[in-house]
Amino acid sequence: MPPSRARLHGRPIVLAALALAVVVGASAGAGYAAGRSSAAVPAASSARLEAMSPRTAPSTAPLVWHQLKLLNGWVSAASYGTGSPEYALSAEGVVYFAGSLKNGNTNLAAFVMPVGTRPGYYDCFAVYSNNSSGIQGVGAFHIYANGKAYLQGPTAAFFSSLSGLNYVVGH
Repeated sequence: MPPSRARLHGRPIVLAALALAVVVGASAGAGYAAGRSSAAVPAASSARLEAMSPRTAPSTAPLVWHQLKLLNGWVSAASYGTGSPEYALSAEGVVYFAGSLKNGNTNLAAFVMPVGTRPGYYDCFAVYSNNSSGIQGVGAFHIYANGKAYLQGPTAAFFSSLSGLNYVVGH
């Protein structure tokens, strides 16, 4: 059975509409990019815009790691091969954690972050933990604006990992 006239005539229209959409979309993107040129903005304003831009490339400066001063019975669990509990502050103001700790009092702060590395608000993160029988669990890492950090949960006191935790200073 031969194709209907509607099908033969409809395809060129669809193809033409698609081609027009591609051309309009490409030119709109080029226009947007041209409008974002720093040449159109005074130098001082351009610098401020770049500093605020979320597209600013991250620093390539290496992180400097610092040992956490553990409190209230918490000790390093580095003997498990996980590394000592540490933090690093990036040039962009992000605090990163590594290592693990154990045997602490979950009702008291495990450590206090130094001034200049504290979050601006309370935050809570899930952490890997396990108990003396090796049963894995999920613990909670609580960090407050005053820098006090707590590890809580049914298995958190025996072992808690800080690996993968991070926050932005003051935010």
